[in-house]
Amino acid sequence: MAAALQELLSEHSSKGPPPIVCPGHTRPLAEVSFSPETPDGYFLVSACLDGQPMLRDATTGDWIGTFAGHKGAVWSAKLCSEARLCATGSGDFSAKVWDAVTGNCLATLDHRHVVKCVDFSSDRRLLATVGKEGAARVFDVEAGLGASGPERLFGARDDADGRKVTVNKCAWTEAGLLVCGAADGKVSVLDPRVDGDDPIAIIDVGKDAVMDLELTNGALGPTLTVCSGEQVHLVDAVRWTSTKKVIDCPVHFREEGGASLRADGKEIVVGGGRHGGGGPGAPGGGGGGGGRAGPAPPP
Repeated sequence: MAAALQELLSEHSSKGPPPIVCPGHTRPLAEVSFSPETPDGYFLVSACLDGQPMLRDATTGDWIGTFAGHKGAVWSAKLCSEARLCATGSGDFSAKVWDAVTGNCLATLDHRHVVKCVDFSSDRRLLATVGKEGAARVFDVEAGLGASGPERLFGARDDADGRKVTVNKCAWTEAGLLVCGAADGKVSVLDPRVDGDDPIAIIDVGKDAVMDLELTNGALGPTLTVCSGEQVHLVDAVRWTSTKKVIDCPVHFREEGGASLRADGKEIVVGGGRHGGGGPGAPGGGGGGGGRAGPAPPP
């Protein structure tokens, strides 16, 4: 790790200020997430397999605090739109909601299996959780977490062997829809505002698991970026019926990894496992890799 860090710093030494390095975690990171802009600035929260999610000032990288309380790896951590609440999902079969100002745990939401992803709706009224129990849970934050259980529980799918299909990622759209990416290569679009738990749309991106998804609204219009197998799929996030573009990548997403679409739609940055190698790794070592897979022009 030290050698990889030195390589990264050396690479940037002739290109201006080096990247901010934020030490503190003792195991690999599972997820990092920025807050929107707030009156107090930007914040960064990190989920880590060491079970100690950390909050930082996103401008300086300075440590603000650690949300201590999980008894297993933390797979996901997100801040609400005001950065006043933080939600975390863990391998200890729970999600927790924290006061991001005081660090106090406000609620522990028990699940039947590992929680892989959490996300607040843009108005912070709803919190979604997904994971290895195969279901999507939607909690009403304003009504009081844990008071009456989840507001909605969207049913799980079984695979050919009768096992629940893991849901790896979830994200809210600006319109209040919940998008979930699963291990069977399917992306489900759910509308918690209507009765029933049937998806309003299902996008099939292939046989490989969906390992990451991101919603953006830039030059290409509302777009869902989906990482699966060795490809990134850019999906129309209005009609949900068409794929704008499928990009073959220099890395694979079979274990972990992700992608982010630039606002102008011209490039996409990806990170994952190297072809012919192992799983994810640090820069300069292991089996991981990354790069730009683009350009990604309009369809």
